[in-house]
Amino acid sequence: MPTWNYVTVHAYGRAEIVEATPAVLMVLTKLAAVYEGSGADAWGLGRLPLGNAAQQTKNIVAFRMKLERVETKLKLSQNRDLEDRHRVIAKLEASDSQESQATARWMKKVLP
Repeated sequence: MPTWNYVTVHAYGRAEIVEATPAVLMVLTKLAAVYEGSGADAWGLGRLPLGNAAQQTKNIVAFRMKLERVETKLKLSQNRDLEDRHRVIAKLEASDSQESQATARWMKKVLP
């Protein structure tokens, strides 16, 4: 029987729109560093043609948010027996999908 596993986060707070181009570029630079990595092959704003990043910010709404509350929910086959959970983890780990592999890592974290 198939199962749907997920991890979700709900963040609550007051969003502040970032409008100044230099500030938007800073937000994007930080996002790229976190999600694209920092190695020699990592993508960053510096790879764009000169002036292109600033031009692109006209189409991007950046924001900051001071968190007031964070709620999480994990549905990771906790309702299944341990043997079944290990089978699901093995199947996810064998997948080519990074999302599936990440789900397997989360499932391992909540094993008894």
